[in-house]
Amino acid sequence: MCNSLTLHFWRQRTRIRTQWGPIRTASIIPVHVKVPLEPTVALYQKLAPKIKEMKALGMSYRGISVSLGIDKKTVGKALTFV
Repeated sequence: MCNSLTLHFWRQRTRIRTQWGPIRTASIIPVHVKVPLEPTVALYQKLAPKIKEMKALGMSYRGISVSLGIDKKTVGKALTFV
């Protein structure tokens, strides 16, 4: 048999607890954003001509990545970009 006291404790245990307070919106949070005047170029785009040249010389993806100090995935992405 369920009495009101047991029901009261059951409701307290199953209640979702939330923090009471004001809801923050974007208008309250100050944000400072720096917008670059010059467009930035991705690393693989900068290195693409050099990587293509090294690949033409017969170097492997790993060899290129080790000599340039970049990841093998960056080498692959640069070769697909060219």
